[in-house]
Amino acid sequence: MEQAEVIRDVLGIRKRVDIAPEELERRRALMKRLALAPGSANETGPASEPLEQEAAILGADPPRELEEASTEQPALDDAIPA
Repeated sequence: MEQAEVIRDVLGIRKRVDIAPEELERRRALMKRLALAPGSANETGPASEPLEQEAAILGADPPRELEEASTEQPALDDAIPA
């Protein structure tokens, strides 16, 4: 038993606490209430809604350097020796 305590201390693991069934039910009810509360993480926010209009950066043309680099790639047949 003492060896288990030493191992838990070294690994930073806490011993599991036994919870009475009434306390467990109370905690579950509290978590459910908190999850459904306004402002909770489950509520949809502005990040999960689609944009009304396209953002300017999404419609911008790529710089010429990127366009030129993408056209200079060798064909796949040229990369494989015969």
